[in-house]
Amino acid sequence: MRISILGGSGHEAEVGGWLHRTWWAIDGWSLSETIDYCARARGPAAPTVWVATVGGRPMGTVALDLDDLFQRPELNPWLASLYVTPDARGGGIGAALVRHVEQHAAAAGFDRIWLFTPDKSAFYNRLGWRHEGPENWHGEAVTLMSRQIGASSPLP
Repeated sequence: MRISILGGSGHEAEVGGWLHRTWWAIDGWSLSETIDYCARARGPAAPTVWVATVGGRPMGTVALDLDDLFQRPELNPWLASLYVTPDARGGGIGAALVRHVEQHAAAAGFDRIWLFTPDKSAFYNRLGWRHEGPENWHGEAVTLMSRQIGASSPLP
């Protein structure tokens, strides 16, 4: 597996389509806006979108962003838009993408990183994330989570 910046990879349209169908359309983004954002989010600071490929085929994606849960602008940065293709789930790609973002955020000097999830809190708990409480995203109950990533909390 290889994790690299999505922009310039040639996979922007496919990965942008995944994100648009799964979440971004609900936030009011058009498909072309989603693809354009993914192509431009090249870092090194947030926003950055990565793609995980296996044998040159895109299998997952994740982003480091400064705003994700818009009613909580005081929290940043965010691990956002983690997506693994259904045929690749359970093979460690999601965990590798989470670790990649954690390490990138820690290297950028952040002490804590945030995410929200409607249904994957057990997955994130296994990776060391903790519950911060309930939130709401477009009328859906979600769990706000965080992970300490600073020097006082070394990453695996």
